[in-house]
Amino acid sequence: MTITYVVNGFNLGSLTNGITAHAGGGQESATQLTTELNYVTVCATNGDSVKLPVAIAGMRVEVYNDTAHNCNVFPQSGSYMNGVLDAADNVATTGENLYIATDSTHWWRTG
Repeated sequence: MTITYVVNGFNLGSLTNGITAHAGGGQESATQLTTELNYVTVCATNGDSVKLPVAIAGMRVEVYNDTAHNCNVFPQSGSYMNGVLDAADNVATTGENLYIATDSTHWWRTG
């Protein structure tokens, strides 16, 4: 379910709950994330995957992993995760990561 929060005309962000990470992992077939806040509720095995949207400088995307397995987060193909081309980042079991785009091809995990 996707929800967009607007209060008094101000967009507070968007949320998707009930995301299933792609079984077997991988960048090309990873489940595409489409909102600012993303709750992964199905990650059947370690390494199942989701993919960040196309980066725009200043974009922020948060991924919550509410499962018993580690979930991989990929950038779009040809983009960078923490300075490494087409690399995955890991969201630990019951953890959360915030990703910030610094330009059109680079995502960095904060914290």
